[in-house]
Amino acid sequence: MGSFTRLRARGRQVCGHAFKVLGATWIVVLVLNVFFGEYLWFDGVERGIVTVILIGAVIYGFQRSRPVLAVRSTLRGTDIQVRIKIGDIFEEEGALIVGTNTTFDTSMDDGTISPESVQGQFTNKYFSSRVKELDHLLDHALGAVNVLERRTDEEKPYGKRKVYRLGTVVPIHAGERKAYFFAMARFNAAQRVEVDRREFLDALPRLWNGIRYQSGMDDLLCPLLGAGYGGVNAKRVELIGEIVRSFIAACREGRLADNLTIVIRPEDVKQGTIEVDEVGRLLEHECSPRFRMLDDPRPSGHPIE
Repeated sequence: MGSFTRLRARGRQVCGHAFKVLGATWIVVLVLNVFFGEYLWFDGVERGIVTVILIGAVIYGFQRSRPVLAVRSTLRGTDIQVRIKIGDIFEEEGALIVGTNTTFDTSMDDGTISPESVQGQFTNKYFSSRVKELDHLLDHALGAVNVLERRTDEEKPYGKRKVYRLGTVVPIHAGERKAYFFAMARFNAAQRVEVDRREFLDALPRLWNGIRYQSGMDDLLCPLLGAGYGGVNAKRVELIGEIVRSFIAACREGRLADNLTIVIRPEDVKQGTIEVDEVGRLLEHECSPRFRMLDDPRPSGHPIE
């Protein structure tokens, strides 16, 4: 969606809200004029009232059409909240979910890990010039995890060669910041990410079960797993839906967090690949039916910012 298209859509929203309040207000004015016109009006007042109504309608239109930055929903029957927010995941409070590969490679020097990915940003922010320390923490956390296979030099001529199961989760502490490294993709011999959509969806339940097994009920911060460098062939809105659905299913089996925040990059919204209103409707649809109390008619998803 281009800038002109977004501007035109915003203009339609402003006009729509403005005309609604203008119409309602004008009806009230007409009714008052019919019954009390001879007492209310005198020279110049009519024009003043019209001006005030027009200005108020325009202000209301702009206010109602402000971009929504976050939506949230509470799982019915629980106090667990799911929030979807546009912003920088590293500015939020909570334990990060960091998508990684089945060999837990960390090197950015040879191009294996992109500095722009969540893993690359995490490494630069908390382990700048200390990647070996991150490797040591990962090796220690993986010590109790079964190795699925070992790649040969021909199969993987770079980086690490121990392969772990898709969906493997290990906790990493970087000072006060906690992260869960989640194996969701594999590298081929050419350093290209390979992610099968079905395998990714199968790995999501293992993510939540792994966090449940190792978690101290942390508030969770989840990037848009599978998008961008994740390599999953699916629309971003579809990925959001899959992440939310898998989390809800995991919560039905037992509590693993009080709050989950899925953080979307502003770039994804600017490019027009995600509409926040659509995401809000999706969140309301997914959270409400499974947990709604029979006598509770309230909607479950609504803007918060």
